[in-house]
Amino acid sequence: MDRLREAISRLNNYLDEHRVKRAILSTIPGVGTALDILIYGDDLEKLIEDLQRQSEERQQEIINRIDEVISKYGIVSKTIVTIGSGNAENILECMSEVEIGSKHQVSMKHEYGGSAVNVTTRLLSMEHDVYPVITTGRDRLGNQIRDRLRKVAEQSDACTGVLRFINSKDFQAYSIETPSSTVIVSGSDRTIFSQPPGKVGGFRGFMDERLDAFTRENRKYPRVVMIGHIYADSGDHEDLEPGECTISIINRFRNRSLIHANFGNSQIKHQSEFWEDYLDKISIFQLNIKEAKKFFQDNNEVTTLTDIIKWFMSKNINAVITLDKFGAVATHKDYSGVIIAWPIIERIHVKDTTGAGDAFAAGMASVLCENTELTCTQFQSALEVARIWAAESCKHVGASVFCPNIQDIEDFNNILKKEARKNDRPIAPIVSMDMRSAYDILSLIDIAFS
Repeated sequence: MDRLREAISRLNNYLDEHRVKRAILSTIPGVGTALDILIYGDDLEKLIEDLQRQSEERQQEIINRIDEVISKYGIVSKTIVTIGSGNAENILECMSEVEIGSKHQVSMKHEYGGSAVNVTTRLLSMEHDVYPVITTGRDRLGNQIRDRLRKVAEQSDACTGVLRFINSKDFQAYSIETPSSTVIVSGSDRTIFSQPPGKVGGFRGFMDERLDAFTRENRKYPRVVMIGHIYADSGDHEDLEPGECTISIINRFRNRSLIHANFGNSQIKHQSEFWEDYLDKISIFQLNIKEAKKFFQDNNEVTTLTDIIKWFMSKNINAVITLDKFGAVATHKDYSGVIIAWPIIERIHVKDTTGAGDAFAAGMASVLCENTELTCTQFQSALEVARIWAAESCKHVGASVFCPNIQDIEDFNNILKKEARKNDRPIAPIVSMDMRSAYDILSLIDIAFS
């Protein structure tokens, strides 16, 4: 039966492009382990011949089940698109407190970072299918960043679509110069010196081409789109309006994908009045507390963390304000209070908070890509995972030096639970509080970050 061969080949090609768990195949009624062996066996042609010896009724049953699998699991794409910065990082870990004008002994590491690189490597390591659109040029540093992403994708057994996207000759842009930064780490504190981005004026065209390539590859919209730091949005580049790239992404994916935005300085500088009309089109808006204060510098009525939370609530915006090593506070449009994600590791265990916000964002995306409904319950579940990912990242120096896999996160979570039992103190929960009850806590956080 030629139709059987065609159906099997079609399913084999589909599974080569998408992640479909073995258990899904092995539990299909009427086919069971035979289909599992069929797809994952070493000799596909021999298996086809064996099945062709079965009755026409049995062959038709297999064809029907194949159509069912592709239809059921092919409708929804759990892919994630990340858009943002990529750069080389020189990490200097100082053995003593940094004093300007003094000499210091340091250990030095050369790594790669930037918002899109950080979230992409973390999500790939956790076996999510991620398609990165990154500010990297066709230069030495850009090549190194692509090699790093390719290595992580291969180690995590990413689908061929992701590998093809990263390996494409068009992955890097001709018109962009890959920047670098220096990160000085002293204890749990960090100072970042960023090289001004070079030629990034061509990023808008490059970004559109890569997003078109994603659409051609997948023929559907991604489940989650993550907007990070986009240098080209600063308004300092010819032929590009302030915020142009971010606005284009929002308009392209609004009402089609969940949009998570974690702005960098190039977007934050335009402040709240500029972005107000776009924030309600974003599914989740994330900033750290220092960035949030800068974001609202144009609004004299929004000066405290309490003011910031109330502003987001009044605009029906799902927002997360991360607090460095001290957890996060958040608000959901369907809840009239504040959600507090307390920190879950002791300060003495914090080595470096560089990239913790990106780890937090990646953790949220890992949950959000599993469900299209962003209910308050789903939002809090995402916060729970996000704070674990962020806490784990604080144990390492550098934003993406070590990207944990599924087992690493599970082991870390078990360590947290073990320490909690040992100290007879449960892990601090995610709590929801009305604004009156949360006022003193938010005021204390304000003082801590003043």
